[in-house]
Amino acid sequence: MESKKNPKADVGKNGSIYFAVGLALMLFLTYSTINWKTYDKSDIDIGKVDPNYLYEVLSKMDLNGAEVLFISCTALPALSIIDSLEKRLNKIVLSSNQALIWDSLNQINNQEKIEGFGKLFNS
Repeated sequence: MESKKNPKADVGKNGSIYFAVGLALMLFLTYSTINWKTYDKSDIDIGKVDPNYLYEVLSKMDLNGAEVLFISCTALPALSIIDSLEKRLNKIVLSSNQALIWDSLNQINNQEKIEGFGKLFNS
């Protein structure tokens, strides 16, 4: 039986090139998929809250029966308003970042008082 195949049409001739291109494409797609990042807009936007607005909202809270106001979010720009909030509310005000900084300073045995960031740093 006579072969009908054209000797010039060798499909395997460029096989290694096709394999390399396919492998590179799949590696790129896999890398892109693994490193794809999406962020919940509320997590990003919380850091854009105006400290003056935050001060006004927090100072209007009903704190009857509360000993402390705790601001729980490391993205909120609360550190700069803690001292003035404590004076206005006549309560201790704590934030996540403030507590983290205070604990870090205690871990390295730094006992110096720091003015302007709340009563926690004056104790």
